[in-house]
Amino acid sequence: MRVGSEDGIDGFIRRILEKITPHQKRDEDTIAVYRENDILINLTAEALGKTCFETAIGFANTSTEIPLRFAWGNFEEQNNCSQWLRESSRLIVDATSFASIVRLGLWDILREWNKDLIATEATHKQLTVFTDPRLRSEITMLSVPDTEEEDRLAILPLDAVNLLKDEVGQFLRDSEGNISVVGGDALARLRPAPSKDLKKLFDDCTLATIAVAQEQDGVLWIDDRATALVIAEYWPDVKTVNTQGILTRLQKDALLDDNSYYDLLFKMLVSGYTHVLLDENGFRYVIDTTNGNLNDPRLEAVLGLLGNKDVLPLNILGLALHAIKHVWQCKFQEIRSQDLTRHILTKVLSHPNGRGLVQQIVRKVGNMFSPFEILDAKRASSACRIWIGQQVV
Repeated sequence: MRVGSEDGIDGFIRRILEKITPHQKRDEDTIAVYRENDILINLTAEALGKTCFETAIGFANTSTEIPLRFAWGNFEEQNNCSQWLRESSRLIVDATSFASIVRLGLWDILREWNKDLIATEATHKQLTVFTDPRLRSEITMLSVPDTEEEDRLAILPLDAVNLLKDEVGQFLRDSEGNISVVGGDALARLRPAPSKDLKKLFDDCTLATIAVAQEQDGVLWIDDRATALVIAEYWPDVKTVNTQGILTRLQKDALLDDNSYYDLLFKMLVSGYTHVLLDENGFRYVIDTTNGNLNDPRLEAVLGLLGNKDVLPLNILGLALHAIKHVWQCKFQEIRSQDLTRHILTKVLSHPNGRGLVQQIVRKVGNMFSPFEILDAKRASSACRIWIGQQVV
């Protein structure tokens, strides 16, 4: 993984700092910057005056209103992550991955896994602070404010915040004694030592978590794309994995069946996690599960991948082709098949390379079917051409 800039890691850091610094005065501006850019979530949390865990768990419970850029890379990199997890017995958990564990309800599965889960004291404390009963009546960044002040950000109602606190509290009770909590002294031994600019990006809590992963030669479970990119550049010996990588490994270790695996991916998509990688089997499963109902939020979230600018055009083309093929092989009513085909193409068109991709889909869709399915192929091709018209074809 690379930061993708000519001036390397220093330029990447500089641009992050330039984007976040002018917007620290207003919560709305901070969220807007985070929504549109690869901004480290701990920087966003600092600007909001909240912990990284509270910010991540809050964003994960706002549906798709605020994204969580949790992942990166491609299927090959996911497979590499899966291999690291197979070889390592130590899994270092950070604030963002704790948020994912709670949001997705993963603890019952993780406790059966043959991994040592490790967290720093500072990270673990973020969870205990979040559940402090003395803060239950406080109007926080995550709750609807009582006043009409412009600089207050309304994301979740207070009862939803309190419900989250209950869920986190239950997780802390269930996981007590099963997660190793270590001090942050490894930070003094982190190599290379963080530069002055890096210290502006990362607080001591995040740096200590990176140091523990490096010192214990474990895999760092982190659900923040920008942070992972910086780690890959500055500490390439630290192996990172995201939640989809964790789920993929659990699936391979027979702790998750295929249906549960895809259900969790769909839950991530509906919760606003971006960069989820979905193969053709995933598209097939969600179309079957939702019966092609365009009003089902799971289907809408999955089809949203087709317009995601961060998904490779080649993957978009393949997924859309397989989705259309499956739609027309299913026993949906013909009108629903046509509607879903158009909807898929609409999403593809919202991709930066959408026009060219749709042209390729229209040309290839007939060739996807065997001679025995040629009638379906003609109907699918006709539906595509009628909807697109002369403006694209």
